[in-house]
Amino acid sequence: MKRLNRAQRFIQAYATTPWRRQVQVIGLFSAFVIVVALAASAYLWVTSLAATYGRQVQEIQATAQVVEENIEDLTVEYGELTTTEIMQQLAEEKGYQPLTTRQLEYLPVAGFPEEQPLVIPSQGLAVSAEASQNLPPEFTQSLIDWVRQVIFNVSVDTGASSAGGGDR
Repeated sequence: MKRLNRAQRFIQAYATTPWRRQVQVIGLFSAFVIVVALAASAYLWVTSLAATYGRQVQEIQATAQVVEENIEDLTVEYGELTTTEIMQQLAEEKGYQPLTTRQLEYLPVAGFPEEQPLVIPSQGLAVSAEASQNLPPEFTQSLIDWVRQVIFNVSVDTGASSAGGGDR
């Protein structure tokens, strides 16, 4: 029993020492301060990285804007340099002359089917009678003609009088 009593007294004396309580409070406070400091430093680090990357993105966007403006300026300049008048003037300065259809020569290339050279009719884009005969009526018939034909077909199918009014 003495031994148990001695152990109890040792535990009681160890637990109730005033400096131990103070060390525990100081230790807990220090741990709390360290955790808060680590969280704050991590927050500041992430925030500074975000700000840095945000600024880099703004700089890249500004550079992209400048490049796009340069492309647009060069496109306008190219368009001005390739107008028909300027191209004809440059061709004349270099000694080029307009080509006639008689001067054209068709060169067959192995592996490609031989095609007839493109001939543009002098009357414009008028469709020849031969070409219109080969097309189905859906492509050569006007809307009014189609409506008349549909009305006629319906009247014939239903046995109604002729489209002209017929006898009453």
